[in-house]
This record gives sequence, C-alpha cells and structure tokens, in this order.
Amino acid sequence: HLFDNHIAFVRRVSRSVLFLEPLSKDQIIKLISMYLNRAKIDISFSEKAIDAIYEISRGISGEIIRLCSLVIEIALENGIRKITDSIIYEIAQK
Repeated sequence: HLFDNHIAFVRRVSRSVLFLEPLSKDQIIKLISMYLNRAKIDISFSEKAIDAIYEISRGISGEIIRLCSLVIEIALENGIRKITDSIIYEIAQK
C-alpha cells in the first residue's frame, strides 16, 4: 500500500487529498433528484436504473455524475422520459 511504504510522500500530499466514501443507493437517488429538479428536467430513473448506476459506478460520485450526465443528455436528445437499467448498461458500454 502507498500509505505503508511511502509515509513521507503521504504526509506531503495528504493535506490536499480528500477521500470520499462511496455513495449509497439512497444518496444516488437524492443526487439525481436534486440535479433534475434544479435543471428543471422532466426525466425519471427506474429503481433498476439506480441499481445499475450503483453497480457500474461502485458508488463513486465522479463516475455517477459522468454516467448520469451522458444518460440525461442522450435521453433529452431522443425524447426519452423514463431511464431504465437497459439504457444505463447500453450507455455505460460506450
């Protein structure tokens, strides 16, 4: 592990490094809902879509945001109002 083998390095950079815990499914739902509400976007995500986002992203916020941004953009371009797990998996493979 980096922390065990390179103590001096870790001490120098640890002040500028932020460790985030993975988000839970409930937190993912809140994050997506907050974004959609603020952006006034009328799209919903099925429960299975949330499960797929969680599985693919492993709860990592940057991955969630990246994936959801792509999904929302494609959904808006194609008139899709309900995001399903199959849409999530299809877009994640690109």
